[in-house]
Amino acid sequence: MLNLVHLADLVIANGGTDSNNIEVDAVNDLCIFAPATLTGTINVQVSPDASNWFDLKSGGSNVAVAASAAVVITNGGFKYLRVHSGSAEGAARTFNASMQERT
Repeated sequence: MLNLVHLADLVIANGGTDSNNIEVDAVNDLCIFAPATLTGTINVQVSPDASNWFDLKSGGSNVAVAASAAVVITNGGFKYLRVHSGSAEGAARTFNASMQERT
């Protein structure tokens, strides 16, 4: 049986470009759900140490999260994850993150 487990929310503050980060090294697959309104283009960034950030790419393109959309990410060896906006967000933006757990 699979259970949906909510991870910590990723929040970009009003006027900010980067969300907080969440530790995902024990997570195989996760899903990020975007809010309905976004100011900038949102890309997923990953890090091995929460201080050096890299754009997550798939097929040579940045992994982006569009407004009112969700993206599934398979952990390929990174420990931390955050979302990054290409421009300052016009209000606080909350992205829900979840994973499936086998029971």
